[in-house]
Amino acid sequence: MEVETPEEDEEVHALKKELEKAQTVKEKFKSAPVRIRKENAELRDVNIATTKALEQETKRARREEHGRNKFRGALWGSNSELKL
Repeated sequence: MEVETPEEDEEVHALKKELEKAQTVKEKFKSAPVRIRKENAELRDVNIATTKALEQETKRARREEHGRNKFRGALWGSNSELKL
């Protein structure tokens, strides 16, 4: 027995193409959360690095200001001694 296979008509062919496009879109949607998580992690790393750099710079500036204030205090004291 030979079974005849009907030839695909244009409508079936068009539906198959539409299905392929839908599957492609579905795959893109599946990969979007992974991509977004990766971008989020990268941005979080940059944010952490920036925060650490800012904290270090703030500490450095405070130490520098403290040193200037100590120097001013020492000058002020010697100035007072000179006036006496």
